[in-house]
Amino acid sequence: MTTNDARLKVLIADDSAGMRDRLATRLGALPAVEIAALTGSIRETLVAVCRHRPDVVILDTRLSDGTPLDVLRQMREARLESAVLVATDHSEMATNPHDSDPGREDSSEFCAVADLVARLAAQQERIDSTRN
Repeated sequence: MTTNDARLKVLIADDSAGMRDRLATRLGALPAVEIAALTGSIRETLVAVCRHRPDVVILDTRLSDGTPLDVLRQMREARLESAVLVATDHSEMATNPHDSDPGREDSSEFCAVADLVARLAAQQERIDSTRN
């Protein structure tokens, strides 16, 4: 991120198009966040990271062709530097049975991820302001 662009570029990788879209809508509403790309596979994610150089990559625990560890390994080998968050909304991870409803846009997992990205954006803005 440059000091001229205080928005945090975020790439969302999830095997579910619905989840990608809901998370992008939620995070994209944050003024300090720009959604750089949405992907569903390791291959798409690596291409998008190379093309968009996001500040943050949010990975689901499942992708259509592998796991977040596969993405991390290949990013490291290619020397691609982005902060990486692994997140999920799968029912086995939810503490409240209503939170696992894929049609529900206000689940606690979304709030937690949105809060984390907002905090990252605020931290980046503080860092950028000290460089001026």
